[in-house]
Amino acid sequence: MGFTIDIDTGGTFTDGFFTSDQEVRYAKVPTTPHDLTVCLVDVVEKGAALFGLAKEEFLGKTDVVRYSTTVGTNAIIQRSGPKLGVVVTKGHEADLYGPAGSGLDMFVSGDMVVGVEENVEPDGVIHALDVGQALRAIEDLIDRGARAIVVSLRNASYDPVHERAIKDAFETEYQPHYLGIVPLILSTDLSRRRDDYKRTATTIINAYLHRDMVKYLYRGDEELRRSWYDRPLLITHSSGGTARVAKTTALNTYNSGPAAGMLGSARIAEMYGLPNLISTDMGGTSMDIGFIVDGAYDYEIEPTIEGIPVYLPMIEVDTIGAGGGSIAWVDPVSGSVEVGPQSAGAQPGPAAFDLGGTEPTVTDADIVLGYIDVDGFLGGTMKLDRDKAVRAIADRIATPLSIFVEEAALAIKQKVDGNIGARIAAEVADLGRDAGEFTLLAYGGAGATHCCGYAAALGVDRIVTFPYSAVFSAFGSSTADVMHYYTHTEPMAARSKEGGIHVSQTARFNEIIDDLRVRALHDIRGEGFAADEVILELDLIAGGVGDEARLVHSPLLEFAGEAELRAVCDACLPGADDVVFDTFMLRARGAVPHWEIQTWEPVGEDPSAAIKTERPVYWPGGFRDTAVYDYERLQAGNVVSGPAIIDSDSTTYVIPEGARLTVDRYRNGIIEIVGEGGSQ
Repeated sequence: MGFTIDIDTGGTFTDGFFTSDQEVRYAKVPTTPHDLTVCLVDVVEKGAALFGLAKEEFLGKTDVVRYSTTVGTNAIIQRSGPKLGVVVTKGHEADLYGPAGSGLDMFVSGDMVVGVEENVEPDGVIHALDVGQALRAIEDLIDRGARAIVVSLRNASYDPVHERAIKDAFETEYQPHYLGIVPLILSTDLSRRRDDYKRTATTIINAYLHRDMVKYLYRGDEELRRSWYDRPLLITHSSGGTARVAKTTALNTYNSGPAAGMLGSARIAEMYGLPNLISTDMGGTSMDIGFIVDGAYDYEIEPTIEGIPVYLPMIEVDTIGAGGGSIAWVDPVSGSVEVGPQSAGAQPGPAAFDLGGTEPTVTDADIVLGYIDVDGFLGGTMKLDRDKAVRAIADRIATPLSIFVEEAALAIKQKVDGNIGARIAAEVADLGRDAGEFTLLAYGGAGATHCCGYAAALGVDRIVTFPYSAVFSAFGSSTADVMHYYTHTEPMAARSKEGGIHVSQTARFNEIIDDLRVRALHDIRGEGFAADEVILELDLIAGGVGDEARLVHSPLLEFAGEAELRAVCDACLPGADDVVFDTFMLRARGAVPHWEIQTWEPVGEDPSAAIKTERPVYWPGGFRDTAVYDYERLQAGNVVSGPAIIDSDSTTYVIPEGARLTVDRYRNGIIEIVGEGGSQ
């Protein structure tokens, strides 16, 4: 096998995870928001140098490049998308088929929405459309500054003929050389599901992200090809697979980094045979939390973006404001220390970064407590200023509370750990589970530093950590396969109170599934996969109870009769009298090269060969001279008992008294909390 390259671009850093047979390298470079192709090329060059190769030779020997990015996420956060124009059925210019105050006005202003005459009966039958009127409306929107056009007509999910007629006329009337880069996007090209508002919202948000995706992802693909890479760049999707740029819609990239982290978490769970796992990614600004329950992560079939529902399946990940940059403050009423949700971000960052920040953060507290080596942060590539961390905590926390700086720092650490533990506990309760059923996976730059604290607050006594913690999402991307989704929307009554199971529907079910199968095999053949190399998986979405949609995975791709249909109905809506499936969703998966995690033979428990120094660390009760270990020098089988600190290039492990870390045969660190001290 040749090299594999996996890249995850975040708001601050772009991470690279590079493998070749037994060898693994990783790198971080600053993200270049003005042009993401720059940091893409930078991290590839750094990866090549780690293997002693020129960029062109490295890429020429590479089997696959996968890329996850927060381009879409950042565009929404920063409101940096283009000016949109929207065409709807006349009478819905103000509401866009949805409730008042739906929030879509943050993406499109009211004066950029126009209505066209369309005679649509309540049954969905479309009688007439004035295409000329639609073209004049689009031209007017472009004259007003629209840089992307959305067309979403009422009841188009039943029959998209009018949307397609508008697009055909538009492309005939205005050739690409005249229109430049103004794309026209149809709602039914994104989804054929029935709710007009959700379909419109999905298309508007996709159009808002479209420009940046085209600008950066296609350019990144071209840059790699210029450097001797002769395969397509694969983009990691928030639904859990990868696909070529040409097969990627902009919305597929939204939250793809956290989704890639969940893919990596699933690989870890599989490797250890863990049916229940809590995935925690504690970074600089926030923490992503995900769950693997009974061997699988969950999908959101109607996730929300800025509170707006969209029709696009995404791996379910929750984000909270608890990271290294979270700001600590004193509640003026209770006098207690609080942390977050405000963050210092990357700029100005924690006070210790010496970039102008003056607010005390979690990272500043970790420095004051002696956890983080100010001269060895990120492998010594970034020097930190302990005095500025001390001053920020003294001014904003210690002095107002009349306590020592170290006591204030410990209060910050305990508060953020407690907040995280309480939040995860609430989510575990929502799942109807007990925290004791789960193992915790901790990654991200701050994960290993705080995991013992929030695990103890949660009531979990076993934690898995990863040696490439700070680039874990890039590692997660390395586990992804090529995957395409195909959907068909058609209301199909599978069970009713009056008629029981509708066996007569099975023929139509099978016809729909077979049509999706033909499309999937045709397209994925173009990716280089033979039919017998493709794994097909079917999901069915029911309208559910009220407005709630329900998804069920079908183990079958063909229904023979009542028993099979009854089993799927019961799995989707147990005990419901009426089950109407409105969407069929087929996944086609083709395997691409993956790096397999290597194993080492245990050499014994004694970790003393990895001790590099000793430094004073503030634990509950005061400072103690504490052994500091180098993770790279620890070997399989070594056991480090707390209190101890373990430094690595990507993170700092804090092992309190009452906890111990064992380096297992994968060189992962397995932390067990065996005493009360682990809750510090």
